[in-house]
Amino acid sequence: MAEDKFEDERNALQTFERILEIMPDDRGALEAAIMAAQACEESDIALKHRLHLAEILVAEGDLEALMEHADVLRASPDPRAAAWVESFESGQTFRPADAPSDSAASPVSVRMEFNIADEIE
Repeated sequence: MAEDKFEDERNALQTFERILEIMPDDRGALEAAIMAAQACEESDIALKHRLHLAEILVAEGDLEALMEHADVLRASPDPRAAAWVESFESGQTFRPADAPSDSAASPVSVRMEFNIADEIE
């Protein structure tokens, strides 16, 4: 039973990754991918998506939604999270090392409520 649940979580993560290939700035898909990556114990993938989502929230000025993610990033021992926190607190724009350099487009805001448990079932 646990193996089936893990396989479902892995499939959900792969689905959200495919959605993000098409709509990389979709907030709902990013949040769902973060939850799915955490469920699969893929902390690197979860962090990558959390950093991207945090930048979208900063650009949109949605500080209320940002606070939860900023708290997680502050608590993370990963140097990428520390770099994000430092740039955020100094008022600079964060750019991850693996971000494409030609992405000058502004983030697209798509807000939707999503429950990962429903999707996994």
